[in-house]
Amino acid sequence: MGNDKAKGGRSLLIVSCGVGDKRFISRQAQAALKSAELFIGTPGLLRKMEPLLGIGRKASAVNAGEVRRIIEQADEKRIAVLSDGDAGYGALGEGYPSLVDLRPVIIPGMSMLSYIASKTGIPYGDAAVLDLNKPQTALLPVLEASRKVFVFGTSQMAGYFGEIVSAGLGSTAVFAVENPGLEGERIFRGTAAEAAGRHFAENTVYVFLRAQGSPRGKSGIPDEAFGDAGRDMTEEIRAALFSKLKIAGDDVVYIIGSGLGDTAAEAAVQASSGRVFAIEIDREKAKTAAETAVKMGLRNLNVIGGSAPEALAHLPAPDAAVITCCKDRIRDLLQILVSRNPRVKIAAVTHDMDFAVKTAGLMETMYFDTDEVMLSVSKRIKAGDRHCLRPEDPVFLVSGVRRTGIDHG
Repeated sequence: MGNDKAKGGRSLLIVSCGVGDKRFISRQAQAALKSAELFIGTPGLLRKMEPLLGIGRKASAVNAGEVRRIIEQADEKRIAVLSDGDAGYGALGEGYPSLVDLRPVIIPGMSMLSYIASKTGIPYGDAAVLDLNKPQTALLPVLEASRKVFVFGTSQMAGYFGEIVSAGLGSTAVFAVENPGLEGERIFRGTAAEAAGRHFAENTVYVFLRAQGSPRGKSGIPDEAFGDAGRDMTEEIRAALFSKLKIAGDDVVYIIGSGLGDTAAEAAVQASSGRVFAIEIDREKAKTAAETAVKMGLRNLNVIGGSAPEALAHLPAPDAAVITCCKDRIRDLLQILVSRNPRVKIAAVTHDMDFAVKTAGLMETMYFDTDEVMLSVSKRIKAGDRHCLRPEDPVFLVSGVRRTGIDHG
């Protein structure tokens, strides 16, 4: 729309509502909430802010697209969009950049993180922040990789606490602020094991503090973590693989030929706010991979039984892909990956040198800058009084990303 109506006298305000209490929002925000003709916000926030709103119309929205649609259809001139906490977080906040062409005026306010930090005495500057209301968000791997985590909770917290306790982190300190800023606010202080047996309000923000050991880090799952399930690659091979792919936190990753799931689990830890799709034709291996995902609390890891490329048909476009199979269909598979995302990062792992050479050649014809290495790992073992090395089979790793400016399939 939008600019024409904005030039016609429309004012659009994004109002930070803090924790929903007038004590924690600015005078500018209070004035905006009294004078607006149309209020847009999530249903819960509109209910919470009702005493502070003027007589204007209320409209519910749960994402920035709905906000925009309401604005474009509105006759009102003075519009206030309500934001949880500050204006850059929460159910609507992360979509506000898509409204920039409507020229909104943003009224800042107290963030929920600031409020929780003041109530618990725990600073948030060096903390990881998670919103479990987002689909498939995993808490356990983030907690394993961080000493401090601020978490916007859901009604399903019992499952998350169960994963934490099962992973041996039951002594992790937990602060839970229920209904922050509201009349029924309560603060729980205890351990994850103690919290696992309690019921908390859906509107609760948690702070987790690691109580034992050093964080595992964001990569490098030790081989022993897979236990009896086993693994397909050693920890060292997986580390080399992902050093080439450089997975971002919100990436979509395919693991094609995921086997027992160790490589997919590693990817899911690194893409903690993204999604990982593990494709495996062997039913027993796929079952093991799914069990590993549950055991490790990797809610962003989806195991798909089937063969590639057919199993990729309805998946979102990948940012990165690992290939360990499909020797006879590698050309088709590479073409599909490139057509989905011309800038996809690809790594192929194989024991077969001929397949590695073929894959590298095909990638080069598709304008990839490739890197090919052979990796060999030997583990020290003890045989009686002697120490010796047990070599693993060598692995060929072919990786690459397409040259800048190449956007066609």
